Formats: sequence, C-alpha cells, structure tokens
Amino acid sequence: MRDLVAVGDSITNGHGDSMAGVPALGWGQWVADAGDLSYTRYGRGGATSAEVAAELVPRVRGRYSIALVSVGTNDNLRRVPLADFTRQVHVILERMRETADRVAILTVPASTEFSDAIRSAAQQTGATVVDAHLQGGLLMKADGVHPTALGHLELADRATRALNLPPARALARTGGRVGVGYWARYGAERVRATTKRAARTALHR
Repeated sequence: MRDLVAVGDSITNGHGDSMAGVPALGWGQWVADAGDLSYTRYGRGGATSAEVAAELVPRVRGRYSIALVSVGTNDNLRRVPLADFTRQVHVILERMRETADRVAILTVPASTEFSDAIRSAAQQTGATVVDAHLQGGLLMKADGVHPTALGHLELADRATRALNLPPARALARTGGRVGVGYWARYGAERVRATTKRAARTALHR
C-alpha cells in the first residue's frame, strides 16, 4: 500500500501553464512524487463540497496511505450556508479517514469562516490542515482563485512538511525567470476578473 488519492475541485485538478521552468502539475501530484507514491485523482472544476461528497468521494475505493482534499472555494463563491458547508466537510473527512491512513485538507483562503470550519472538522477527525493562502501573481492566477504552477508547488511543499514527507520543492528546478509578457497578460486578466467579481457582487446586493 503506497498510494495517494486526491479529491476535490479544480484546485485538485491543477490544470494550467508551466512557468519559470516549473511544470504545471497539481499539488497532489507533487506530494505523491515527493513521497514516491502512486497517484489517483478525483477532481472536478466548479464542484462544491456537497457535490464532492455525493459524487466524487464514493468513487474512492480501496485503501490509501494518504488522502488529500480541496473543497470550499466554490461553496464560498456560491454563498453556500456555512452550516451546510461544515456538514459536508465532516462527511468528506470521515469518509477519507476510513480509506486512508493520513488525511490532509486545504483551507479556503477567501473565507476565514470556511477555513475555521475546516480546522474544526479536521481536529475532530484527525486530519491535517494545510494553509492554502497564497499571495502575488507568481503564486496565484489573475482570477484570485486558482494557484499557478509555482503556487501548486508551494501548496505541495507545505503539505509535505505537514505530512513529514520529503520536500516537494526538491523535485523542481526553481529560479527560472517570468517574462514581461506574463505580467502583461496577468494585468489584463486581473482587470477582467476584478470587473466580473464587482458585477457579481452588485447583482447579489
């Protein structure tokens, strides 16, 4: 039994572009590689915690050494009630605890309340919490939601430290330069994302 399984939303999937010489791998893949573990992923972009619990978690079968979980970002964006989110996180962590020796879950950077709910559920189920708060255009995409390739590596590095695995960062060649073209695209995308977010907020007032 030398396996790692990851379940969750688009952050679990980790799609994107390579940058600064770092390939576009999801944080779960980096953790698996650092621990010399085989890797299975059940992730879906846009999935809420309820959808992960009902549709993705049941696909996890067998026994794993480590389970990684990423949920909450879409719940926050869709304004899911905190009580509903808390209940689903408990369901997910309880199920992962049944199938894996160790479980780690990311916080929700955009919501202190959701992150606190995750920490509470993790304490009750014996899961490890990994701080997912990332800052800056090198680690976060312009949408302010998804990590960049460097961001995924940073999350994996935090997870490997928390799980007492060899550091994920040791697997990557970092230090490559990010060109002016990247920052130009980032700036334009940031403006679009900010405008879209403001419009969505206005509609909910």
